[in-house]
Amino acid sequence: MWQSSIAEEPRACGTGFAPPSPRQSQSRDNALGLALERSQDHIEALQRERDEAQRKAAEQEAEVLRLTMLVERSEARRSANMLASAWSLSKFLRRELTEVQRLRRENREARDQLVALRTEVNQTRGNSEEKRQRFERIISEQREQIEALQEANGLAERELQDRGTQSSDMETALFSCLQERTALLQFMVDLLSALQTLFYDPTPFTRLRLRSPSPTPGGANCAGRRRAASRETWHRHSGCYACASSDWVPAAGQPLDRSLKDLQVSGSDDLKELCSALEGEIAQASQAFSAQVQRVLAEAEQSARAVSTVHQPGQQMRACGAWVEQEKRRKEKQGLPADRAVPSVDWGEERAQYLTTTRAMETKFAQLIKLRRLLQAKFNAARKKAQTGKY
Repeated sequence: MWQSSIAEEPRACGTGFAPPSPRQSQSRDNALGLALERSQDHIEALQRERDEAQRKAAEQEAEVLRLTMLVERSEARRSANMLASAWSLSKFLRRELTEVQRLRRENREARDQLVALRTEVNQTRGNSEEKRQRFERIISEQREQIEALQEANGLAERELQDRGTQSSDMETALFSCLQERTALLQFMVDLLSALQTLFYDPTPFTRLRLRSPSPTPGGANCAGRRRAASRETWHRHSGCYACASSDWVPAAGQPLDRSLKDLQVSGSDDLKELCSALEGEIAQASQAFSAQVQRVLAEAEQSARAVSTVHQPGQQMRACGAWVEQEKRRKEKQGLPADRAVPSVDWGEERAQYLTTTRAMETKFAQLIKLRRLLQAKFNAARKKAQTGKY
């Protein structure tokens, strides 16, 4: 209605009619304002309806999307379940097919084995019969062997008794040998010690009152004093190199002319140097001899320790066992084979060393005797010249 009134207004103006009055204009304005308010209310209602329709359309569209997704998910699950079921079924069928094939193969193998076993049973039956006959023969032979072994057992028991008696005798003999070894080693120590005393103070050239132009400190005099101190004072006999003989020069205190102290014997210094050198060599040989005495003494002490473990007559085997263990340990330390009959001490070498030392001492003593005689001759000649006034 208000649209038609608005459209009629210019039409009236264009036809040349008179302008409306103010009252008409006001009523018209009121009508227009009322129409405008109504149109605005209508527009707002339409907008609300449009918004409501859009909201409902959006909700419906969201619901459609949700339902679509649910349908797709359900379809996917159903497809997956069907696929899994089909895969499981195919897998089960393949497994069952494989199992059927395996069972068929095992059935064939079992049949083959059954045939082979039947053949083997027949062969075993024949073999068992042969073995039964052979075992019967073996049993009869073993009975004969048992009888022979019983006889041998009786002989072995008698032999064992004899061996027990022999073992007891061997134990006693071995302990006796060990005691005898200890006594022999102690005897060797005493013998070597007694022989060693014969090698000390072999040349009492230091008793000479011969004047040397340049006496050497620690020379023949010192060596002579060392050996004289170690020599036994009671040892005197005519056959010993260490004892002074009757034709030796008298020592100080005997009735000699005072002028003998100032005698000058030609070549006496060289002879004294030779004597000093020989005395040094004899001292070295004496040290080697002393070391050998100590080694033999150590062996004697070890044997004595083994023998000393016996306090009762029934403990002889214990002493022999202790000696055997001691020898094994010594062989292990020396690197000798424990399963060979090799002594821990090379007595052949000890004997050779003893002979070498003894021969060397005899040679050196013989040289000292020659020097002694030569020096004695020179001294006697010088004394005669001094007494007759021709020196």
